[in-house]
Amino acid sequence: MSTGNENAVLRYIVSDHNFKEDLSKIRSEVGRPIILLFDEGNALAGSRVHLEKLRNIFMNTTGFMLIIVGTHALFPVMDEVFSPIVRQFAKINVGEFKDKKDTQECIKKPLEKIDIDPEEILDPMIYRDVEEIHDLTGGRPYEIQLICHMMFRRVQSGQAKKMELDFNVLEDVRRQLEESQDIATRPLLSKIRRLSKTQLEALQLICSCERHAT
Repeated sequence: MSTGNENAVLRYIVSDHNFKEDLSKIRSEVGRPIILLFDEGNALAGSRVHLEKLRNIFMNTTGFMLIIVGTHALFPVMDEVFSPIVRQFAKINVGEFKDKKDTQECIKKPLEKIDIDPEEILDPMIYRDVEEIHDLTGGRPYEIQLICHMMFRRVQSGQAKKMELDFNVLEDVRRQLEESQDIATRPLLSKIRRLSKTQLEALQLICSCERHAT
C-alpha cells in the first residue's frame, strides 16, 4: 500500500486462500450461516478487481450468503465477472412505488424512528398531500429519501423552520443526482431539454402561478 498500488494489495499481498481460511474460522466460531450485506453496491461496478476478488473468494466458500444492493448500473459488470450473474445470484428488482401511501410512509417513517412528529416538522402541504413529491420522483424510493434528506438538512442547519419543498432543495437534489448518477438518461429530463424557448417561458409562467391560481 505504501506504493499506492491498491490493486497489487488485492491481487498479491492478501491471497484468496488466506481470506478463505479466515472466513472458515469465523463461520466455525459462529456456528451458523452468515449473510454479508453490501449496500451501495454500485461502487463495486467501478472496480472489476474487487468484483473478481469477491467471486474468487466466495465461489467455493460454504456457509455464506451475499446480498448486494444497487441500481441497474451494477448488473452489466456483474454479468461479465460472474458469467452470467444468474448462476450465482438471484436478481430481485424493486420498482418504484405505485401507491402514494407508500411514498407517504417513506417520508414519515424515518422521522418517527427518531421520535420526531412528522406533522410538526413537515410543511402542511407535504404532510397532507404527498402527490407533488410522488410525481416529481416517479415514486422512486432513493429520490424520495434524497429530497427528504435535503429538506431535513436545511431544518438542522437553521435555514428553514419546516421541511418544505422549494427551489433550493430541488437544486441540492439536482446537484447530488448529477454527481452520483447519469441523469442525462432520464426520460423526463430528455423531454425538458427538447422544449423550445417559448415553451420554457410558458412553463415559467405556470410555475409562478403555483398556489396563487387555480
